[in-house]
Amino acid sequence: WPALIAKLGEILLWVLAAVLIVYVLFRLPEWLARLPRRRAPRRARPGPTVLFGMDVRAESLPDDVGAEALALAERGQVRAALGLLYRASLAVLMDRERIEFHESFTEGECLRLVQAARPGSGAEFFRRLTGDWQRAAYGHLPPAPEAVRELCNAWARHFGGPA
Repeated sequence: WPALIAKLGEILLWVLAAVLIVYVLFRLPEWLARLPRRRAPRRARPGPTVLFGMDVRAESLPDDVGAEALALAERGQVRAALGLLYRASLAVLMDRERIEFHESFTEGECLRLVQAARPGSGAEFFRRLTGDWQRAAYGHLPPAPEAVRELCNAWARHFGGPA
């Protein structure tokens, strides 16, 4: 009898171990799902290099955007000055603010994204710049020279200096 009881005990232990292993394997995915995950830093997708036909790469911009735009405006190139301010603003918003614009976006969609990401005076400046840019670029209705000078002088305040 003692040998038979020992053998039955051993079999019972092996069955219990097998049941425990099956239980752990069955529950393991659920337990792992509950663990806090350490995620790898998300790689930012490279933004577009051209929006609305304008080169928005930071390296394509002058060192002092506001001063260069002001010089263009003083030479009577208002559309070019507004275009420079607008594309520099987009470049800064993509590079520094990490706003993800897409090539298919319209100016209105870009404006809505900026207003959501930068409420306040920065969004208001961008709204005004976008409107002036659209009127000059598509409607051939440039703003008054003093309005362009004001935008050029205020650009660095809203977008942190040279791009």
